[in-house]
Amino acid sequence: MEKEKEILLKIETCLKEREISKCDFAKKLGCSTRLVHYWFRGERGISINMMDKALKLLGITVKLGDEG
Repeated sequence: MEKEKEILLKIETCLKEREISKCDFAKKLGCSTRLVHYWFRGERGISINMMDKALKLLGITVKLGDEG
C-alpha cells in the first residue's frame, strides 16, 4: 500500500508539472474523472492494469520489489 501511495504521488506530480488536468488524464486512461480523484484522495485503490497504463502514458518508470 505504501508503494501505491508513492507511485500515485509521482503520477500526480508529473500531471502538475505537465499541466495535465485530472479530467484530461482520465479521458486518456479511459476512465471517469471521479475514479481518478478517488485514487489521489486514497478512497479507492488503483488496479495494477490502470497503474501500468498511467505510468506508460506519462513515461514514468518505477522499481517494484526489494533492491536485494
